[in-house]
Formats: sequence, C-alpha cells, structure tokens
Amino acid sequence: MNRLQSLKSNGTPEILLGSTILLIASIDYTLQQRDTTNKSQMMEELQAQVSFDAKQLEMDNKKLYKKEKPTILFTCLVKRVPPNFDGHKCLVGVEVGDILNVIEEGVGPGGQYNLCFVKNDDRDSRSDEMDVNVGWFPCSCLEVIKE
Repeated sequence: MNRLQSLKSNGTPEILLGSTILLIASIDYTLQQRDTTNKSQMMEELQAQVSFDAKQLEMDNKKLYKKEKPTILFTCLVKRVPPNFDGHKCLVGVEVGDILNVIEEGVGPGGQYNLCFVKNDDRDSRSDEMDVNVGWFPCSCLEVIKE
C-alpha cells in the first residue's frame, strides 16, 4: 500500500497517461501523413492518365483535321443521346438524327462504345477550330445505316 501511495505522489500515473496520449497522437499523425502521401500519388497517377488520354484524343482529332482519311467502317444514325454524356472521350454536341461515321468498333469499357466522328457544320471560317468532332458514342444508341 505504501508503494502505491509513493507512485501516486511522485506523478507516475500522470507521466504514463501523458506518454500514452503522446504515443497515440504520434501514431495518428504518422498514419495521416501516409494516407495523405498515398492520396497525392493516386491523384498524380490519375492526372497523368487523363492528360495522356486528352493528348491521344487531340492527336486523333488532328489526324482527321489534317484530312488524313480514316477508314470509315460504317455510318450510323443517332437514335438517342444518353443524359449526362459528357466525359472527356465522349462525342459531345450530337443530337438525335445526326449521322456519325464509325472509325473503330468496340472501344471503351466492355467494348460498349464506337469511336465516331461527325463534321461540324457550324464552323466559323475565321476560327482555327477543327471541322470534325471525334469521340466515343454508345453502340446501344446507334442504328447502322445500310448503304
């Protein structure tokens, strides 16, 4: 009993409690730093992939802009346009009834898209904007036109 009293009087419980709190705080800080580092690495990888994809799409657009004739597999009629269809690889600005030229089949996740292009009719002759629009469009929203 006397020994227990002496431990209480010299501050040992407070030192143990403080050391435990300090240990828990340092472990938490270390785990947060590791988590932050992992998130930063993932963001850098995602940004690099998005940048690569954007450059690839830009190169594809430039090929068509330079009038390098792509091989048109077939033409399709747009039956419907999916809502919120606006990704960076998606063919945007397309309306129901537009005619698309398919240059590659079965691209994208699960091969559910076709790589298509459409000529822009409303191009300003003074602008440097390309006169074609290239991107993915869902196969389920297209109807093949038999020629």
